[in-house]
Amino acid sequence: MLTTRMQSSNPILRSEGFQSVFQFPGSSAMSIQGTVQKTFLALMILMASAIGTALLPGQILPGVPMNVLAIGAAVIGLVLVLITSFNPKLAPVLVPAYAVVEGVFLGSVSYTYEALSPGIVMNAVLLTSATAIAMLVSYQTGLIQVSDTFRRVIMVATMGLCLTYVLSMVLGLFGVNIPFIYSSSPIGIGFSLLVVGLAALNLVLDFDMVANLAKQGAPRHMEWMGALTILVTLVWLYLEFLRLLLKLSNSSRN
Repeated sequence: MLTTRMQSSNPILRSEGFQSVFQFPGSSAMSIQGTVQKTFLALMILMASAIGTALLPGQILPGVPMNVLAIGAAVIGLVLVLITSFNPKLAPVLVPAYAVVEGVFLGSVSYTYEALSPGIVMNAVLLTSATAIAMLVSYQTGLIQVSDTFRRVIMVATMGLCLTYVLSMVLGLFGVNIPFIYSSSPIGIGFSLLVVGLAALNLVLDFDMVANLAKQGAPRHMEWMGALTILVTLVWLYLEFLRLLLKLSNSSRN
């Protein structure tokens, strides 16, 4: 039963380190309230880092272009996530570090998007916040029921999306583009809407995972892992909203 209920499409939740959390005895148990507090703290760190990066372009690492800064921060962030997922005991230290690095990444990306379409960043932030709140309310009220079938469908869809993005990157090396991913056509916009919906539903799985871990009495450091899991999905959701809004902006100009 525990293995089934701990399934998720989030790669952090499916790592060996995360799945073996109950092998680490803790002096106190994880709580939902503690996870909420740590998620909020991580978000504040990320936002402060992102705002600083976006408002002070070129001053984080003088002479380093924003696109290079974004790529470097993304790679470091991925490494921190992988280390944390395989060693959850390090989460209290590495999750705040991840928030700082990911803030640099989001600040760099947001700076670029804002230059392309003024006002897009604030709209994406508002949409991400509203969607997260809506998903949380839907989960808490039972409007969205997390069943085994629901988990499997979201997992398969998320893995399919990941493969599509990887295929797009590989084909891009040979000058071949998958048009519906980046185009501002109705099909491209529809694709982005589907991806936004998928990211939002992954948030529901994250909420359910945190609730189940708390019920099972996971050690307290797993509150930071829960915060990391939600943070990763929120970052994904925000990036997809940026992409969708830019497509809509470009489409309206044509």
